[in-house]
Amino acid sequence: MIIFLGTLTDDDNLALLPSEVMHCSKILRKQVGDEITVHDGQGNVYIGQINFISKSEIRANKLLQTTYEKPIALHLAIALTKNADRTEWLVSKVTEIGATHITFLKCERSVKHKFRYERMSKIIKSATKQSLKKWYPQLSKDCITFQEFISSVSNGQANKFIASYDESNNHLLNTRISNSPTYILIGPEGDFTEQESALAIAKGFTSVNLGSERLRTETAGLYSISLLKAMLDLKV
Repeated sequence: MIIFLGTLTDDDNLALLPSEVMHCSKILRKQVGDEITVHDGQGNVYIGQINFISKSEIRANKLLQTTYEKPIALHLAIALTKNADRTEWLVSKVTEIGATHITFLKCERSVKHKFRYERMSKIIKSATKQSLKKWYPQLSKDCITFQEFISSVSNGQANKFIASYDESNNHLLNTRISNSPTYILIGPEGDFTEQESALAIAKGFTSVNLGSERLRTETAGLYSISLLKAMLDLKV
């Protein structure tokens, strides 16, 4: 299936994102009168008929709309890696797998505290399109402190985990989860401090390990989201 990313305008027309225009008109050679499928990343999938094409804009009449429920929250909160390429790779892959929220953490042992939000948003949109997802993951605007994030987590029913190198912890796969919002915290290369771990545990997080191998931050993030997505899928 060929889809395009776009939005529904105030006049009930569909407008493709600027990044989609060339692909639609120049590569696929779509013309006025052709039907296209448009996702808005907010759970809506539209069938539209192109009514206007220019070098920078494509619009379409909305013919049909299907709305999909928001998936159960799968929230990755992770420290930034020093190498931006590694973080960007992670964002792309966890989007494809099904993370619904991505928050970058400023931890005591973090070596990087800033990222390019617009760049990350583009990567999310591309991965959403590639994997035919109906919802964009929600991305934190800035890197937030570990304490701020922990304080923001609801006390309601949820699966809450913090990854640790400690081999005495249960492996993530050996934990029980419910069909509820799910959080996983991944620290920087030096791991979370004892104080950070204690703060998370006091907030109801369970400390788990991800196996005996020592994983890079981005690998741990991808591995944990893959496991949790599979565990949640089996609950549905």
